[in-house]
Amino acid sequence: MPGGKIRLALQHHNQLLELRIENSATDIPKDLTEKGFDRFYRGDSARNRQVDGWGLGLSLCREIATLNQSTLTLRVTPAMTVIASLHVPLKRADMT
Repeated sequence: MPGGKIRLALQHHNQLLELRIENSATDIPKDLTEKGFDRFYRGDSARNRQVDGWGLGLSLCREIATLNQSTLTLRVTPAMTVIASLHVPLKRADMT
């Protein structure tokens, strides 16, 4: 998006690492938070713009997160940004 912004944040909470990516966007599909991780999901605006892709990226990202005991979520803000949050559990290394 012209003039758009991407913000990255990395925080440590107790035994959890959070990576948050916030991206300004236009034409955010209303069902993005519910269906954004579905395989082959592409919002109506993506189909209308003839954007290349199969709609697998977010689905694959969530699968990779799950395989690593992590969670990945999407949230749309009132300021018309999309926030993807990855929560990764931290494991303390044995000091033996």
